[in-house]
Amino acid sequence: MHDVHLADQILKICKEKEPKKTVKKVKIKLGIIVEHGEQINPGNLQFNLEMLARNTNFDKTVFEIESVKGDDFEIEYLEV
Repeated sequence: MHDVHLADQILKICKEKEPKKTVKKVKIKLGIIVEHGEQINPGNLQFNLEMLARNTNFDKTVFEIESVKGDDFEIEYLEV
């Protein structure tokens, strides 16, 4: 469930950067993020990003998630 919240947050940031263009790829660096005692799972995050992106300009976007050290996430780049 917490993966959905983070996916929504990531998509909002991406939409601010590219509100109208079709985005081919988003590369995300994901540290160890714990929300309400549960660690964000990269696979679940991927699924939720794809689910929330449906019927938007991110509908066919490839979300590439790289696990990194740290306790935050970073959107490394968007490819249009």
